[in-house]
Amino acid sequence: MKQVTPGSLLYQVNAPKATTGYKYVHINRNTQKIEESEPFVRSPLTDKDDNNDNDDATEKKENDKGINEFYGRSWTYRDVKTFDRIDTFPQDYNRISAKQLHPANEIPTMHIQAPAADIDRLHGYYLQDIDIKANMTYITSKKVHHFVDTTFKLGGRSSRYFTKFAYSVKLPKHTNIDNYRKLKLRAMSSDPSYMREKLGYDMLAAAGRPSTRNTYVRLFINDRAVGLFTVAEKYDDNFLRNEFGGGSKSYKTGILYEGEGATKRRHAADLSYHGDAASYYEGSAYEIAEKPKVGNNSYDALIAFTKFIDDQLKLQQNKSVDLNSTVDAWNKQIDVNGFFINMAFDFLVGNFDDYLQNTNNYFLYLEPRTERFVYLTWDLDMTFGSGPVKMRKLLQGDYRKYAGMSKRPLTKATLMTVPYFRQVFESQLRTIVHQLFQPSVVNPIIDSHVNFIKDDVAWDRSLPRERKGASFFPFGEHNIDNWFYNNATGETVSLPMTFSVINSADYLIRTNADISFQRAIEGPTRHSSLYALKNWFKEKTNKVLPYIDSPPTSKSK
Repeated sequence: MKQVTPGSLLYQVNAPKATTGYKYVHINRNTQKIEESEPFVRSPLTDKDDNNDNDDATEKKENDKGINEFYGRSWTYRDVKTFDRIDTFPQDYNRISAKQLHPANEIPTMHIQAPAADIDRLHGYYLQDIDIKANMTYITSKKVHHFVDTTFKLGGRSSRYFTKFAYSVKLPKHTNIDNYRKLKLRAMSSDPSYMREKLGYDMLAAAGRPSTRNTYVRLFINDRAVGLFTVAEKYDDNFLRNEFGGGSKSYKTGILYEGEGATKRRHAADLSYHGDAASYYEGSAYEIAEKPKVGNNSYDALIAFTKFIDDQLKLQQNKSVDLNSTVDAWNKQIDVNGFFINMAFDFLVGNFDDYLQNTNNYFLYLEPRTERFVYLTWDLDMTFGSGPVKMRKLLQGDYRKYAGMSKRPLTKATLMTVPYFRQVFESQLRTIVHQLFQPSVVNPIIDSHVNFIKDDVAWDRSLPRERKGASFFPFGEHNIDNWFYNNATGETVSLPMTFSVINSADYLIRTNADISFQRAIEGPTRHSSLYALKNWFKEKTNKVLPYIDSPPTSKSK
């Protein structure tokens, strides 16, 4: 047995194909004695295992080469349930399959290799924006992707305060995995269920909404195991081409705007209109996240959209106007139905760091073929009853009373005011609850994911973290440099409308507490800032059903 390349995690052996059970062991080369052995016997590979790479074009060539297996795991493939597509919702994306980046029913491994001094600097100065160069290897059961001169850095803003960091990976130019170059490694540090983002993005896909995909991966940095993460696609021009253009190089991407909340110095990205001067929007919490390949690289389209919303709000003050007559005009500006699905989703999952409650973590993509905006959501780690907020308000069953619905210009001017839109939204909400959200649908999927990741969750929880101290209470030799030369986490972030001082204190405590995997799923969590995952679905469904099964649309205000 030998390493595939120097320093690689992957070892290769030439041996006959197993016909009986087998296991891997560590042998002392000097004494030839077994020092460690897997505590189980692996079953011989079946034809199903050989075909599990989902790549028929190379299957015959690789059929007898075996598979890449992870030491200490008794399985390489395990069926995991997911959500069925909602057939009555249009599929608003034309995405590529991405079977290499997101293989089905397995957990890939990502290996980062870089000089130890660079890794120490990255982790030591964690509040500073530092890029390092690294080699990256992505290992699935049948494929090994190796990249030299990859850019590796810490990811996120508030996630830097956890002891388990999130990361960003940027592959070199002219290289990719399934046409993707920029990847996010999500640490799930605040989620002891390890499932919230995974379930959230899978739900969005089942509802036909464009969004990143999410796949579990095992991460190693040099010779050290770091833990279980999820890998997601960053929203950039490659993502837009892959999501809306089927990966075709002929697809020319439009401009992508990002809403980033608000700070003391930057106005909220709430889509309110403040005149035609670009300077106001440039100084607000909007960003041009991706320059267009076609159209103007400016805030002009965003300004025009906010003016349209403002004009509609003014028009709605005229009681003689038939508001349903404005539906066509709205549909020329934005994919309204798609936006409503996203709002129904945020309402159900209790997403408090979104457009509704924090004018944050959303994107508006000006799709060049339709020349209208498409709404995209981002960052679903603190959902389904997790976060420093008032859970009672997030569990509100009447969407009309849900924080942000009647305040944000885009929801106020559409589903809260136009009768036709209100009926559409309520119909979509009803469908999502019954086909995706209620416990009878979601609990078997949760149970399947528990079985899929439980070994790796136990492994992750056993590992030392990359930063000493406690989450949000840092200790280390570079504290002064981190606090005084912080250029990564930005200014003080805005607080959501449902923010709770009491639950924020509990949040700081419980992110450093030992909440078992089972308790995170089934309960009790014993923390006011964290609902057990299944309990959230149960309680939110029970709160919502009386309103959606007999929606009081005629009395809506």
